[in-house]
Amino acid sequence: MREEREAKTRVTKIWGHRGFSGRFPENTLLAFERALEMGVDGIELDVHRLADGQIAVMHDASAARTTGVRRQLMDMSQDELKLLDAGGWKGEGFSGQKVPMLDEVLNLLAKFPKATINVEIKQQKDGAVYPHLVEDVWNKIEQHGLAKRCIVSSFHHVELHTASARLQNFAYGLLTHECLVAPWEYVSRVGASAFHPNFRTLDASVVDACHEQHLRVHAYTVNTREDATRLFDMGVDAVCTDYPDILLPLQKEYFGL
Repeated sequence: MREEREAKTRVTKIWGHRGFSGRFPENTLLAFERALEMGVDGIELDVHRLADGQIAVMHDASAARTTGVRRQLMDMSQDELKLLDAGGWKGEGFSGQKVPMLDEVLNLLAKFPKATINVEIKQQKDGAVYPHLVEDVWNKIEQHGLAKRCIVSSFHHVELHTASARLQNFAYGLLTHECLVAPWEYVSRVGASAFHPNFRTLDASVVDACHEQHLRVHAYTVNTREDATRLFDMGVDAVCTDYPDILLPLQKEYFGL
């Protein structure tokens, strides 16, 4: 009974994972714009630090997979990165897409005031953190006036917790790959406001316990109607998807929107 009640009263939000990455080149302005135009409830994006201190929006620590250039982002400047084609790998029709800087994406998101923004802090190739990247990202978010609808996430929980002591109104969520014992206790102890698990590790009892601790549950990466329906049944707060064109119609159908 509790599952049914929660599922019907708590509308699960749909977030575009790296934008509309299932159909467009991931983490590009095109992918973000197409997802936002479709009406997603939020956008997830990834950030790295460049050699000149700029903050680039890309998932991998290397440019190789999405641009074909085998260089680490930490060794490149903004000018060098902007010379690369970040779209052609997805199809000839996308050639010419560029790797955006965080400021560019935040400027775009300012035009869609209802969208939540989830910025994932990435690490260098060897797993080392970029010094002060969390603080610099949050400062940019505040400069753009977007702090009230933004959450920062990372698999590097220590970095988030450490930064939280130095930042005002900092909202952050803990990303996890594997199952945790009583994750609601751990997430609360670390001071985060949200739990960002691999959706395959979730069940209704975990979601309920997180909600009892006033934690939001944002699950990744959900790409089928069957998996999404199961998470809607649990009352998950948001799901990240590569295919908002599949999950947005399901959301409307399920919740009667």
